[in-house]
Parts: sequence; C-alpha cells; structure tokens
Amino acid sequence: MTHLNISSITIRRFYIYLKPLVEGFHAGCKKVIGLDGCHTKGLYKQQILIAVGLDNNNDCWAIAWAVVEKENVDTWEWFLEGLIQDIGIVNQEEYVVISDKQKGLEQVINKLLPNVVKRNCVQYIYQNFKKEMKGGQLLRDRLWEPASKKKKQQIELKPPSTENEIEQ
Repeated sequence: MTHLNISSITIRRFYIYLKPLVEGFHAGCKKVIGLDGCHTKGLYKQQILIAVGLDNNNDCWAIAWAVVEKENVDTWEWFLEGLIQDIGIVNQEEYVVISDKQKGLEQVINKLLPNVVKRNCVQYIYQNFKKEMKGGQLLRDRLWEPASKKKKQQIELKPPSTENEIEQ
C-alpha cells in the first residue's frame, strides 16, 4: 500500500464543472453567461471565479467555478479556457457575456471570446455612476428599475422632474 504525504502537496487552483449542470445550461438556459470573482474568507486567502447562466425564469444557473490563488489575467484565462471547452462554445456570436471588468477579465474575454456580445453588470455601472456623478438613492432607483424588468415593454423611463431630484 502506498501512502501519500499530503502535507507536502500544495493546490494552487482547481476547476469544477459538473456535466449535469452543463447539460442543464444547454437544455434550459439562455445563451447568457455571467462571470464574477470574489475573495474567500478564513485561513486560505484565495479567489473564487464563477460562471453562471440565466434560465428562462431569469434565475441564475451555476455552470462552473474555480478556486484560484489570485484574480488576474492568467487565472481568468485558465478558467475561461476550461469553460469554453466544457460548454462547447463554437458560435460565439450566439452568446452574451456579462461581467464587471474584474482584474484581467475584460482583456481575456476580448482574447478568447472576441465575437461574443459583451455587457457590463448593472452593479458595476451603478458604482461608476455613483463615483463619477455623486448619485444617491434616486440614481440607484432609476438605474435598477429598468434593469430589473424582464421585457422591454415593461420599462418606462422617466426624466428627473427637478434639479433637486437629480442631486438626491
């Protein structure tokens, strides 16, 4: 019997996709992929990268995720190469990719998926508005109201009625 000394093993990163999730993505989701990253808490300071789809009820559908040593061009490229292969993206023009310009992600999307439709996450757009235009609650409400609608017909855009309303 061979024993493995796990105290000498270091896992830099790992990628997980489950075949039933990918099959479910193809069977019941729109060709929309959201990409995001976040920090882990606790003893191990790593990053989680995730790809989610959007089902026909506009709910998120996990496709694949990875734990990486840090978020950068190299780790996003490694993650997206696996995702592209596992999903089987051939006709890039059919897909929409939504992201918030994570570290290196925009560069990697442009390199590996140059023909997908690229969109920014509404939260990212709001944070930029808030920073640049000093917008508050009204700006947030005006931005999120149309973003939360499922159909164009449900959106009713209203201009601000007063200068004071703009500053709120």
